[in-house]
Amino acid sequence: MKSSKIISVKNLKIFAKQTALVKGVSFEINENSILGIIGESGSGKSLTALSILNLIKYKGLTQTGKIFFKNELISKSNIEDIIKNKISIIFQDPMSFLNPSMRCGNQINEALKVRDKQSVLDLIEKVKIPNPLETYNKYPHELSGGQQQRIMIAIAIAKNPDLIIADEATSSLDSLVKKDILKLLIELKKEFKTSLIIVSHNLNLIYSISNYVLVMNKGRIVEKGTTKQVFNKPIEEYTKNLIKENKIVGKKSVNQHKANTILVVKNLDLSLGNKIILDNINFKIKKGETLGLIGQSGSGKTTISRCLTGFYKNYNGEIKYDEINIREISRYKLSRKIQLIFQDPYSALNPNIKIINQITDPIIIHFKINKNEAKTLATEYLNKVELKKHLFNKYPSELSGGERQRVVIARALSLKPELIICDECVSALDKSIQNAILKLLNKLKIELKLTYIFISHDLSLVKHMSDNIIVLKNGIIVDQNSTKAIFKKPKDYTKKLIEAII
Repeated sequence: MKSSKIISVKNLKIFAKQTALVKGVSFEINENSILGIIGESGSGKSLTALSILNLIKYKGLTQTGKIFFKNELISKSNIEDIIKNKISIIFQDPMSFLNPSMRCGNQINEALKVRDKQSVLDLIEKVKIPNPLETYNKYPHELSGGQQQRIMIAIAIAKNPDLIIADEATSSLDSLVKKDILKLLIELKKEFKTSLIIVSHNLNLIYSISNYVLVMNKGRIVEKGTTKQVFNKPIEEYTKNLIKENKIVGKKSVNQHKANTILVVKNLDLSLGNKIILDNINFKIKKGETLGLIGQSGSGKTTISRCLTGFYKNYNGEIKYDEINIREISRYKLSRKIQLIFQDPYSALNPNIKIINQITDPIIIHFKINKNEAKTLATEYLNKVELKKHLFNKYPSELSGGERQRVVIARALSLKPELIICDECVSALDKSIQNAILKLLNKLKIELKLTYIFISHDLSLVKHMSDNIIVLKNGIIVDQNSTKAIFKKPKDYTKKLIEAII
């Protein structure tokens, strides 16, 4: 029996003023099937998915073309009813969607057609969060990233939708949590007979769960078909390169000389309230090395970086940088020694300041030089990160994700630090852009004699970037060794993380 169409998109175009971002896209999705949309950053994949619910209007964009839901044209008169009752969306960052001042149970209750506390508790249990009643009364910030995403899924399925759109819904999660969330989505799809649109730059994920695939490049669909057709016998050169890129990551540099120890962390403990966050953390890192920190969401990876950069001072134990206790170094001076590259480059940049000034301003503050000298230096650093010159006077919103991350790297370099902490710095980027950024980081490491701490939940990246690896679980180091030894003879928990790689 032929499947009926749940969504049909005809000649979709999306514009930012006069610039076309999506250029005449047409596709269909069958009922009870999974469509994967892939492509590089800036290809238009997320815009295409969000246009189904006309959510792009909140980005100041406009769209033309026709979109049908079960053969009914989506229009101004029925779109609110369709959004409310028929289609749900799961975003990449649950904290930007969930109301921080509202308890999780109440947020799920609002999505129900008939409000009922027991139904909410049943949904929390269905998305496999332990202690439903306790979770009901918690605020989003009291949950881990994986649990926050499960709350979003509970909200999405509360109305028993016909279609769920997942826009990079697992890209910021660690491997084990990602695997659990995907398994949960598949189980719920079967139970509720729901169709899924999955937007992702993770081709392995799309290959493992999708029935059909759209490949997008520069606002156009360049290839589409069944998952097996597209991945096993790609026709277009762009698709072939995209699949090839997803098997390549930047190669780590080899440190040829015996280096001095630059950072020592000894007996580091940290509690927030009554909760132990870090417990007896000990490690050293030598100048010129890359240390990988891996572990699930909530394992303490980012908390360690906050201790190293002076954000948290209420820890027990000792952190020494160049044999100086960092408690004796002001945060202003410490920022000249240790810099951070964040996960989300857009939120790390001021949206109202031009790119060149994002680099110039901190140089002026820290080095007390005039604006022209600072601009010369800023230009030098932007050239080092290989950002195109015509972008220097643009605003962050006018750049792609990969371009914005280059700006964040340039800003970190501009203070001439010796140690850079890369905190999930490529997790929000598609694979080909990831590779370009990782190759850039390794090039800069050699050129500027930098030391890195590379924080990630992606073990394949950590493996190729790091000389040594620390594995964290619930604030405790459970495995610690050279990269080669970690992957050759992993301990039990590390083995689970390796097996969970998607």
